[in-house]
Amino acid sequence: DRVYEELENRFPEIVFVRCFMDPIMQKHGLTPDQKLRKALYDPVEKKSPDEKVVTLVGNDFALDETCDIKRLLRSGGYTLKELTACTNWEEYQELGSGKMLISCYPPAKYGAEMLAERLQRTHLYLPGSFDYEEIEQQLKQLTDALGLPEVSREALDVERSACEEVLAKAKALIKDMPITLDYLYHPRPLGLAKLLLTHGFNVKAVYLDGISPEEKAAFDWLQEHVPELELIATIQ
Repeated sequence: DRVYEELENRFPEIVFVRCFMDPIMQKHGLTPDQKLRKALYDPVEKKSPDEKVVTLVGNDFALDETCDIKRLLRSGGYTLKELTACTNWEEYQELGSGKMLISCYPPAKYGAEMLAERLQRTHLYLPGSFDYEEIEQQLKQLTDALGLPEVSREALDVERSACEEVLAKAKALIKDMPITLDYLYHPRPLGLAKLLLTHGFNVKAVYLDGISPEEKAAFDWLQEHVPELELIATIQ
């Protein structure tokens, strides 16, 4: 605190963000990743909410233009603000104009909740999922929160069919090639394993250090239907 105080006194034109490296293996409480993602938004100032702006918090990359969230917001005339798309300080500060905050990445949830509380905004946690029912339920959460028309059953069925078609093409290309998944690719590796296994892919192992509560249903399904699937600690 003393160091930061001195820096801020000497360089008042610079905003210093408190980001601490924590090399100790933590077993409880907030992780360094959670604390870092919160700190990245600490300098965002509260602005009058823009009724047509939504802010996405805590992602490593900007959402793809084909993402469900982006397409849904576009259809309702909304603009999505993301830190990963900002090119200058002014754009960064515009993150505070969103009337609602969305987070999709589990380690970002804490920071998004703290920011929403500070800015007095609504926060929706819509984690990336490989389960059709969960995805559709999240889309309904989003349309309800924004007062948009609910996505029709017909449109949802079209999306499912398109996904099934791409999975079939991938399976035809990969055939029976053995597959190993790493949790660093996606925070729900067990959900991905279940999706692939139910579509005939030859998933052999998953590298992960723990099982998230969000993955309990997928874990239980795998334990019952694919008991030979290996779950391996990343230290190995």
